Amino acid sequence: MSYNNSNILEVHRSFDHFLNNMTTITGIQSLKKSFELIEYHLWNEDDHVEKKPLMNILETYINRFLNECKEICEIQNYDPDLLEMLKESIELIRSYENTFKSILKPLKPEIDETLNTINKAIPKEEEYISINQIVKNYHEFSKEEKDICLPLLKALGINPNLFRYRENRYEKKKTDIEHKKTKGKRKEAKQNRAVCSDKNNVYEYRIGGAIAKMVIKGGSYIILKGSTAVKENKTSMPESSRQEKIELISFRKMILNEDGDLYIFTENVPFSSPSMASGVISGTSTNGRLCFNIK
Repeated sequence: MSYNNSNILEVHRSFDHFLNNMTTITGIQSLKKSFELIEYHLWNEDDHVEKKPLMNILETYINRFLNECKEICEIQNYDPDLLEMLKESIELIRSYENTFKSILKPLKPEIDETLNTINKAIPKEEEYISINQIVKNYHEFSKEEKDICLPLLKALGINPNLFRYRENRYEKKKTDIEHKKTKGKRKEAKQNRAVCSDKNNVYEYRIGGAIAKMVIKGGSYIILKGSTAVKENKTSMPESSRQEKIELISFRKMILNEDGDLYIFTENVPFSSPSMASGVISGTSTNGRLCFNIK
C-alpha cells in the first residue's frame, strides 16, 4: 500500500470509528486496525518527511482518547464493564510503545495517569448498584420491600413490566444457569484430567522473568494456566504472534500481574505450534522447539 491521501483518510476513519465506539470490542478492533495501517502499510522507515504527518495523526488521536477517558471517569456510576474496555484500549496502546517510541514514550506518564484514573473510577462490586441490578434482583425482595420500592422506581421512570418479565422467567433462567454450570464443571474437569495426564511431560520456557509451562495434547501446544509472559513486544515479534497476544489480552485470557510487569495466563491456552506460543510469551521471534526443549 502506497502512501497517499486515500490511505491517510482510511487511518482517520479507523481512528474516528475507535473514538465513537471506544467502550466496545468493535472500538478496540478499530484501534488495532489504525495501528496496523500505520505500522505495516504506511510507515516508511527510510522517509522521515512522510513519517511526520502520520506521527501527528497518531499523537492527535491518542490525546483525544486520553481526554475522553478522563471525561468518562467523571461520570458517577458509569458502567464498570465499559470502563474495563477503556483499560483494554490502553493496554493495546502500551503494546505499541516500542514501535512508535517517538510518540508514545513522551505520552507514557499521561497514559499511566489515565489508567490510574480509570482504575479509581471503577467502583468496587459491593458499592456499585445499577438499575439493571435492581430489576434483576427485584424477585428476591419481600412483599413489603416490593411495596416500598416499586413506587420509588416508577417515579424514576422505570417500567414496572421489566420486573414482571424478570419474575416470569427467573425460575427458568435459574434452572438453565445451574444446568450450564454443571455441564461446564464436567467439561473443565475433563480438560484438567487430560492436561494433568501429561504432567510427566511438562515443558518449561523461561525468559525475562517470565516462566511458561506447556503440555502437548492431541496436536495442540497448551500453555498452562498460571504461566507468565513478558509484557513488552519487540519489533522482531512475528505479526501472527502479535495478533494472537492482542486477542488473548482482549479476551482476558492474559492479564497483567499485580506488579504490572508480566502477563499471566488465566486459563489453559492451546496454540497451533510451539513457536506461536514462545512468540507470545517472549514478545519476539523464537524457535519454540528450542525454547521449550522439545525433542
